[in-house]
Amino acid sequence: MKRSVNILLVAALTGFASLASAQAKIGVVNTDALLQNSPQFVSANTALQQEFAPRQREIVGLQQSLTALDERLRRDGATMTELQRSQAQRELTEGSRTLNSKTQAAEEDFELRRDEEMGKLQKLLRDEIGVYAKANGYDLILVSGVGYAGPAYDVTKPLLEALNKKAGVTAAPAAAPAAAPAAPASKPATPAK
Repeated sequence: MKRSVNILLVAALTGFASLASAQAKIGVVNTDALLQNSPQFVSANTALQQEFAPRQREIVGLQQSLTALDERLRRDGATMTELQRSQAQRELTEGSRTLNSKTQAAEEDFELRRDEEMGKLQKLLRDEIGVYAKANGYDLILVSGVGYAGPAYDVTKPLLEALNKKAGVTAAPAAAPAAAPAAPASKPATPAK
């Protein structure tokens, strides 16, 4: 086992040494910047927000109705009959359970859909990096995780231009990184009883 590891290590080092001695063309890509500034990311982000907007509105509406019920119970609890007070508290408890359940389901569904979209985008980026590398004669393109690379090695901008062209965008999007998709409302604190 140790012998096979040593053989693999020597082979890898020999391969890198021969690559370096052959004046290899090397590029570096900041995949985070490429992903967040790509029109495909912006489009997927917008689609996710639109897809989950109805559930988000439902959750917010439920939160508001529970807050109103809790305030009414606090304000009028002293003047309510025992039956009215216990019924309002039961409604509040059941509503909180429903809200927590709907919030958790929406968050889980959102995470699944976001992961699905990110997987598609990451595949698109890998494919585009490969196409760019072959078309421009690169022997090696490194992705995020590089400690430092000079601007001469950075191929993020031309790759972003290729992604823009692929999406039919004529001008590059704004330089500021796009925000990550917003998750559905976080779990609310259970109203006081």
